[in-house]
Amino acid sequence: MNVSPATRIALICLLVWGLSPVSRAEGPALTAEERATLRGALADVTAIRKLAADGFRCPLPDDELVDLARAAESIHAVHRPALFTEDGWDRPFKTWCNESSWMLVSFGADGRPGGLYPEVDDFAGLGDDVVFVDGRFVAGPEPLSSAIHLTLQLQTMKDLRSVGTTFEAFAIDNERYPGEPSPAVQDVARVQPLVQPVYIREFPFVDGWGHAFRFWTDGQSYRIFSPGRDGEADADYTLTPGSGEFDAYDFDRDIVFGNGMFEQWPVQDDDDGA
Repeated sequence: MNVSPATRIALICLLVWGLSPVSRAEGPALTAEERATLRGALADVTAIRKLAADGFRCPLPDDELVDLARAAESIHAVHRPALFTEDGWDRPFKTWCNESSWMLVSFGADGRPGGLYPEVDDFAGLGDDVVFVDGRFVAGPEPLSSAIHLTLQLQTMKDLRSVGTTFEAFAIDNERYPGEPSPAVQDVARVQPLVQPVYIREFPFVDGWGHAFRFWTDGQSYRIFSPGRDGEADADYTLTPGSGEFDAYDFDRDIVFGNGMFEQWPVQDDDDGA
């Protein structure tokens, strides 16, 4: 079905309006310093992940944790405004990288490192440090840890909905969903060349935890899912849809979107996060 650009936009707007809403869990109470650290760290992770995807190479010594501001000196000036160089306690975010991996660290409220970076092998014993490795949150104190995971979960839902909207928009013009019909799930990045930039400006293909979105399609139906914090699929979504609502604090549960609606999604109870 070939339609005019104006008609396509109208149909997509109707689709987005009719999709299942993405609601925010209230989450635990944070101090102003913790909230600022959360915002800054997630912005930095997004910016660094994009630089890595664009082929940016690590300019730092591979055995040294340095101030993020120092690392930013090697980045093109156009990218620097996206970086927060200090955490909520007005102390520098630290970073480390080599040719294959990278790390972002805040030393937390006490300002002292909880481990010998970058040679950390036990992310459970870092005190109040906040640590991301290769864009994935791996350590942080409560309640900041829960707040970070809730934020990553919300971003995952928004991106899943964007991917679903893109699938539906593609189908309006092509009378089928994008991707090769397959009996197995595939990485959603496979369809990026088919939909970007015609149907979406920037196609998201990883969830908030840095795991690839996966999808299945037979051409006439589709299902897209995030494997959650643990990166492991809970079911075979080529055979079965998602199972409805689940507790928002169960961060390892998959989030599933299929045929224009959420099939499995997190919901926070009124008493949670109080």
